[in-house]
Amino acid sequence: MNVTGKVIRERGPDKPVLNPLHLEFQEVSFIFREFPYPVKNGSGEVFVLSPNVEVKRLVASDGPASFEIHGSIGSITSDPVIDLTIDAHHVPLDSKLKEALDPKTRELWDEFMPQG
Repeated sequence: MNVTGKVIRERGPDKPVLNPLHLEFQEVSFIFREFPYPVKNGSGEVFVLSPNVEVKRLVASDGPASFEIHGSIGSITSDPVIDLTIDAHHVPLDSKLKEALDPKTRELWDEFMPQG
């Protein structure tokens, strides 16, 4: 991982200290707690200026599946506002995907039994 950071503070009393971070990484794995589908072979670029995070570009692949994520997360330290776009291609309809779904959606999966 490559990290570039700064410490910035304007002159004057009670001015906040800002610590913007620019993160670049390769060959990482990640998983989102609310949709636990593990993704491997990730690389990307993220900019952090707390409490906000800009996901400039994350790409990953796992077998035939490929993923690209970009967007923003605001107020990450309190009640986050999430605006992420996730493009996924060639994701297999398998048990790994099924297990990442919430219980009601898994029930629908069992009714329709998708394959492919």
